[in-house]
Amino acid sequence: MSASFSYTVEGRPTTWKRPMQQRGKRRFTEAGQRKAQHEHRLLALASRPRGWRRDGRFLVRVWLDMPDARRSDVDNATKLILDALNGVAWEDDSQIDALEVDRAMCGDAGPRTVVEVVRTGERMRRRAARAISTEEMVEALEREAREHKPESRRWRELMAASRKLEEAS
Repeated sequence: MSASFSYTVEGRPTTWKRPMQQRGKRRFTEAGQRKAQHEHRLLALASRPRGWRRDGRFLVRVWLDMPDARRSDVDNATKLILDALNGVAWEDDSQIDALEVDRAMCGDAGPRTVVEVVRTGERMRRRAARAISTEEMVEALEREAREHKPESRRWRELMAASRKLEEAS
C-alpha cells in the first residue's frame, strides 16, 4: 500500500527561472519564485500525513490550470515544484520515478496548481507485460500500418520494423 498527499496552490502557476546575476558575481533568485517555492513547501508540510517518510521512491502528478494561453513551459513549472519539495516530500528529486503533468486552461475554479505525491516504496518496476510472440508483434505493427496512408513515412517505418522482426525470427 502506498501513502500519498496532495495540495492546491491558488493563482497562476509560477515557473522556475535561472538565477539572475546582479553586478558582479552574486546570483539571486527572483522574489516571486522564492515566494512560490515557500508556498509549495508550507502546503506540502501541512498536507503530508503524520510520519511521512522521505526515503524510497515517488510518483508525482501535477495539474496546471492556466488562466490564459500565454507561453509557459510545463517543465519549468514542474522544476520549481520538485525543487521546492526537496527535503519536504523526499530527500532529493532524483527519487522520483514517474512524473505526470497536465496543463489546461482553467475553468470556473480559476488558475491554480494541484500537486499529488505518491510514495511508491521501492523503485517502480516497469509494468509487467505479457510475453508476446514475434508473430503477434508483426501483426500489431501491420495493423497500425493499415491506419496510415500507404507509402507515407510512418507507414514505411512500421512496415520496415515488421520486416526486420520477421527476418530476425
